[in-house]
Amino acid sequence: MTITNYNVGLASAYPPYSNSTFLDDNFTEDVYHFSVNNPSSINLNLHNITAGDNADIYLYSDDGDGLFELNEDLQLAISERVVNSDDSINYFIEPGDYFARVVRDEPDSQGRLDYELDLSASMIRPSREQAPNLLPEELEVGTITTSFLPNTFTPNTPETITLSGEVGNFDSADTYHFSAVSPNSSSGGDGVIITASLTGLTSDADIRLIEDRNGNQIVDPGEVIESSTLGSTSNESFSQFIGGQDLLIYDYFVQVYQYSGETSYDLNMSFTAALG
Repeated sequence: MTITNYNVGLASAYPPYSNSTFLDDNFTEDVYHFSVNNPSSINLNLHNITAGDNADIYLYSDDGDGLFELNEDLQLAISERVVNSDDSINYFIEPGDYFARVVRDEPDSQGRLDYELDLSASMIRPSREQAPNLLPEELEVGTITTSFLPNTFTPNTPETITLSGEVGNFDSADTYHFSAVSPNSSSGGDGVIITASLTGLTSDADIRLIEDRNGNQIVDPGEVIESSTLGSTSNESFSQFIGGQDLLIYDYFVQVYQYSGETSYDLNMSFTAALG
């Protein structure tokens, strides 16, 4: 049983630190040591886990000696999702040193387990471009199919999804992954209008729509295609057309993120067929 240690150094906002590696029967866990100089949201995305395997991720604060000690360093957050689902943490931390620990979940996993870990530190009170920039598929909306009324170009009743959640210092972002299918999307024609509203806020939270063009599960420059960032507890909303060709080749995410304070929220998303 061997622990592999990685020294990340100072965590940055962009580009995130990224490492693709493996665990097996001998190398059973990996520990990543990193630091931040300012109050930050630390963002961790454990993904691309081998099919049929399972790994989990834990966040600890360093007790000051620079060495990871399971029984002495304070555990701050965990993500223990089943099978090879993405595990993620978005957690507010003060300046200091920290550890991220990746562990193979036994007995669910035997032999070699491949994974990728992304790590970033985003600023507090972020703009739409500065919010947590990792895209775990933590909340799967699924595939939404839209249509026109028979023999017309009139959109059928929109497909609507209502969800709820919370964001705050212990979970600064919720990331929803979805696919949408429009009429004639197989040929790249037509498209979908996506409308999202964020209500029921008791503190300030914002929302944005992300088009992951290279499939790396990182928000790269230019991939935020719509957002709503009103102040205080104002309801947030946006509406955006996405063409059928883009729906075929890109991944899409709606992200709700903390601006300040702790708040629950209600998220309503509707998908309407539209001519390309």
